[in-house]
Amino acid sequence: MYLSAYNKLFWGFILVVFNINLGPIDILPNFIGYFLICSGVCTLASQNKAFNKATIPSAIMGILSFKDAYKIQPASGFQVAVQNQSIPWIIYDGVALIISIYVVFCVVRGIYLTATERGLQELRERAKVRWRAYFITSSVMGFATPFLLNISSEWYILYFIWIFITFVAGFFIIGLMRIARNELGNDTVDNVDNHTF
Repeated sequence: MYLSAYNKLFWGFILVVFNINLGPIDILPNFIGYFLICSGVCTLASQNKAFNKATIPSAIMGILSFKDAYKIQPASGFQVAVQNQSIPWIIYDGVALIISIYVVFCVVRGIYLTATERGLQELRERAKVRWRAYFITSSVMGFATPFLLNISSEWYILYFIWIFITFVAGFFIIGLMRIARNELGNDTVDNVDNHTF
């Protein structure tokens, strides 16, 4: 049961972090990823209640991400970041970013607390470090994006470098899901713990 739930988190975050487009179609749609995460945390809530806090926000992100399944392709890669720079879209993207960061926080916190309960210090520390890296890189990216239209072209390279750093932080979150699957996906441990009172 828990192994399957952590698998859903693993594949869900792969779909969320990686964006591969075939023309205007996103072949790794984010909304499927968020619904997989939602399904996974619903199951894992019985392992640790902290996971339950990610249920509603991940479902919301699944709905909000429907708009990204089909995109009108801009002329250049840089325009991907700035094509929707009207005020409503800036607000929309900002809200979506905050919710997505909160989803990651709730999932990683669930892993952190479960690892703490089991005395898995290495996993606990990995969860803490990787969450901080993800939070910092994603927050800076979210803050910087609305200002892209007002920067000179020589700064574009710094933006793309930061995109890469943010991608690496997301990749490490995926790796954390894989480690958690291997170390926390054993249903037997939790069943034994539940019968020790």
